[in-house]
Amino acid sequence: MIALIGPPGSGTTSVGAVVAARLGLEFHDLDAEVADRHGAISEIVLEAGTAGLSARQAEVLAGLDGDGVVAVGSSALDDPRTAGILRDHVVVLLDADPARTFQRAGLARPQPSAIVNPRQLWSRMLRERGPVYRAVADHVVEVADRDVEAVAEAVIGVLPPVR
Repeated sequence: MIALIGPPGSGTTSVGAVVAARLGLEFHDLDAEVADRHGAISEIVLEAGTAGLSARQAEVLAGLDGDGVVAVGSSALDDPRTAGILRDHVVVLLDADPARTFQRAGLARPQPSAIVNPRQLWSRMLRERGPVYRAVADHVVEVADRDVEAVAEAVIGVLPPVR
């Protein structure tokens, strides 16, 4: 299994779908599969917090088998079991500029000053998760300003040859 990891907005889902299609493999969007089994991601976070979400992501990821490509939800690695599960996969980190991911995740809109600063929360999340992403990744692909097709091509380029 090929696992794509990265911060929200890095393109794991869109790139993963293209990589799977090009390689003739099944595609799994981990968050979509978690939602199918456990309900809306937003409701899981509201009811169980991000720890509850990452536990469900680890559970669903552990149940995926066979060849394929999986877009791993950005919070999945908050559960330590996920790193162990990913040892059996080829893991590619989609490394994206924080400003781009912030914008792609829809958080660049002006916010009222009374609300928690989303940029600070975003930066903290990336600082905390970045070392974990890098520790788990077998390969790193820079997203930069490339489109989905170009990033997918770069991912395919770092994959080991198929036996």
